[in-house]
Amino acid sequence: MGNTDIPGLDVLVCRINTLFTLPDIYARLVEAVNHPHTSFEDIGTIIASDVGLAARLLRIANSALFNFPGEVDSIGRAVTIIGTEQLRDLVLATTVTRLFREIPIGTINMRSFWEHSVACGIVARNIATYRRESNFERYYVLGLLHDIGRLVLVMELPDVMSALFIDEDESELQFHEREQSVLGYDHAAVGSALLEMWRIPQSIYEPTACHHRPQSSRHYPLESAVVHTADIIVHSLRIGGTGEYYVPPLNSVAWERLDISEQSLAGIIEHSEKQFNEVVDDILAED
Repeated sequence: MGNTDIPGLDVLVCRINTLFTLPDIYARLVEAVNHPHTSFEDIGTIIASDVGLAARLLRIANSALFNFPGEVDSIGRAVTIIGTEQLRDLVLATTVTRLFREIPIGTINMRSFWEHSVACGIVARNIATYRRESNFERYYVLGLLHDIGRLVLVMELPDVMSALFIDEDESELQFHEREQSVLGYDHAAVGSALLEMWRIPQSIYEPTACHHRPQSSRHYPLESAVVHTADIIVHSLRIGGTGEYYVPPLNSVAWERLDISEQSLAGIIEHSEKQFNEVVDDILAED
C-alpha cells in the first residue's frame, strides 16, 4: 500500500478541525473556571444555557458513576457536589461524544467504539481513585477520548483504514504499528493533535498521544500509564471495540509506575465492570 495520497498529520487534523469544532459553551466554561471571581452560580448558568448538555450532565451525575446518596436535581447542585474543574472535564467528554456520535462510519460500530471508550474511562478513573489522585474525573476523560483519532482516520481515510482492518488477521503487528507503517502516524498522534488544536490542556492530549507508548510521556507519565493500562484491561475484557484485533501488550514501565498489586487490580477491574454495566446506557443515551 503506497503513501502517495495520504495527507500529512497536520493537513489531516486541520481538515477535520474545519468539520468539528468544540462549541462556544466549552470555551466560555473554561474561561469561567479559570477566572478567580467566578461563582458556582455563574458556572451553572453557562451549562444551563445548553438544555441538551445540562440534561446529559444531570443524567451522569445521578448515575452509578458518582453514586451520590441523594438526587442531583439541578446543575447548581451538580456544580457544588462535583466541583467546577471536574464538571468542566465532564463537559469536555460529553461535548466530544456528541460531536462524533452521528458521523456515518461503516468501518467501526459506533456503539461498540463508545462502549470501549466509556469502559476505559471508568477503569482509568477507578485506578486514579485507588491511587488517591487529585481530580480523578480527568482520568475518566482521558480514557473516554484516548481513541478519538481512530474515528478521524476512518472518516478521512476510509479506504486506507478499511484495507488495514481487512488485513489485520494476517499481520503480527499491533494495529497502531500498522497505522504508523502505512500512514507515517497513528490514531494516538491524530487524536492528540486534534485535542491540542482545540486547545485542550497538555495533561489530556499528551496521554492520548502516549497511550500505546507510555514510556515516551515526558510531562504526564502517570496519566499515560493509567490510560495505557485501562485500555489493555478493557481489550482483555472484550468490552466494546475500536477495530483492534489483538490485546495490546502491557508496558512494564507503565505497570511499575502505577504501583498497584495484582490483588488490588483485580478488585478495581471487578468494580469497573459492575459500574460499566450500570452506567453505560445512561452515558450513551440520546439527548
